[in-house]
Amino acid sequence: MSSEIIAKAITSIAFGITGAIFITPIFIFLRKIIYGPTINKKLLEKVKEKGNVVVAKLVKHYDQYNHSGAYKNVSGKEIGIYEYEVNGRKYKYRFITINGLQEELTLYYLKNPRKASVAKELFITQRSPWMLSFLIIGFISWFIAFICLINMNI
Repeated sequence: MSSEIIAKAITSIAFGITGAIFITPIFIFLRKIIYGPTINKKLLEKVKEKGNVVVAKLVKHYDQYNHSGAYKNVSGKEIGIYEYEVNGRKYKYRFITINGLQEELTLYYLKNPRKASVAKELFITQRSPWMLSFLIIGFISWFIAFICLINMNI
């Protein structure tokens, strides 16, 4: 293998990583807006079929403070600590809201009871596509940059 091809491969890897850094957040945002709700519905149906639904009770609540100024002030958000039990083991769930806290909260989980969440956040807590998306987009960007550099004959 010639040193020219190795240099082009290294340069295209740098282009691929740079391209992935800029493109991945846009891809994840679009995926969350378009693809997320349909996946969330499927996950919710799957969870209900398995019976992985728990009811958590409010144990503790307090106001969230905004520490950005010179003094503490209430931000309008409330934080509730909920406790639930699965197979004799107790777990805690932290919930932040501006609409007021409920005494009981229904939580869902796929496999791990520690990763239980409310229905609208099930997709977010169960799957994290950041790293896989970064690697795929990085590879595609590298491949495109490598092909372009080979065809340019620089």
